[in-house]
Amino acid sequence: MQNTANVYDCSLLNVITAESLSRCTPETPETMSQKTVQLMIGRLVTDEEYRLRFLSDPLGALNRLRDQGVELTRQEIEALVRTDRTLWTDAAERIDPHLQQCSLRKD
Repeated sequence: MQNTANVYDCSLLNVITAESLSRCTPETPETMSQKTVQLMIGRLVTDEEYRLRFLSDPLGALNRLRDQGVELTRQEIEALVRTDRTLWTDAAERIDPHLQQCSLRKD
């Protein structure tokens, strides 16, 4: 059974503006960039500051990346947002600390 407390409500994807959606690449399976997805997963696991930002505001974090030129389809965004959010923290705790970038922010 999936832990729904840690799953982001994808109905909130409607807050993505038409302008931001126009920056997405077409939503066909052929255009999904496996390399981009792998980079995103790697960043979520190894970059503590980005992971914390993503966990507090997944859509905002992904939209900021798109604003910086990272090509993400709506399908990729939805998949990343739907993924059980505990995965990112659990995976980060299990990899060697030398592979991680720690946050130096004082919140």
